[in-house]
Amino acid sequence: MNKPIDIRIRKNKKSIIEKTMKNDECVIYLITKGGSTQIYKKENGVWTQTSSKGIVRKMTAEQFLSHLLPALTEEYKGKVMIRVERRNKS
Repeated sequence: MNKPIDIRIRKNKKSIIEKTMKNDECVIYLITKGGSTQIYKKENGVWTQTSSKGIVRKMTAEQFLSHLLPALTEEYKGKVMIRVERRNKS
C-alpha cells in the first residue's frame, strides 16, 4: 500500500502550499557530477533502477533507500544532485 508523502513548500513566511504525492507518482533522478544519471521509480508495486546505460534492475524499497540516503548526506554535497518529478501516468 502506498502511503502519501507530505510535501510542504514555503513560498513566504505566511503561506505554505501542501501537496501530497505517492511514491508511485514520482520519478527520482540521481545525477552525478560527471553527468551519469540513475533513474528510480515504482511501477506495479516494484521499485526499479535504470542505469545511465539503460540497464533496468528490480529492487526492494530497502535497496532503493540504500542508494538514495547516502546521496542526501553532507559528504556527497556538490557531487550528486537529486531531482524528483511527478510522473505522467497514462
